[in-house]
Amino acid sequence: MAYLEIPVRTDIYSYTEKVTLDGVVYTLGFHYNSRKECWVMDIGDSAGVVLLAGIPLLINYPLTRRFIGSIDGIPPGQFMMIDETDQERNAGRDNLGIDIKLIYLEAE
Repeated sequence: MAYLEIPVRTDIYSYTEKVTLDGVVYTLGFHYNSRKECWVMDIGDSAGVVLLAGIPLLINYPLTRRFIGSIDGIPPGQFMMIDETDQERNAGRDNLGIDIKLIYLEAE
């Protein structure tokens, strides 16, 4: 099973980007929720139509597994957050993509 590190920005706290996953273009939105002190992700189709919104970016947890098969159009693989420091921390405001990485595991 191949994986892809999703590039994320650390200089702004709300943005969208286009990524190709399993051969399909998707729009991913990233937003920092300062009240909850966590990042959330939205997944949209190539036109930006939101398919799934407000997914908390929690480490060591398959972020979209429970939605596969029940929401049409979402990526068939798995999103995971990984703490490369082995401290089991969720991404803070300034370390998303630095030591806390967003990984996509391609569908088999």
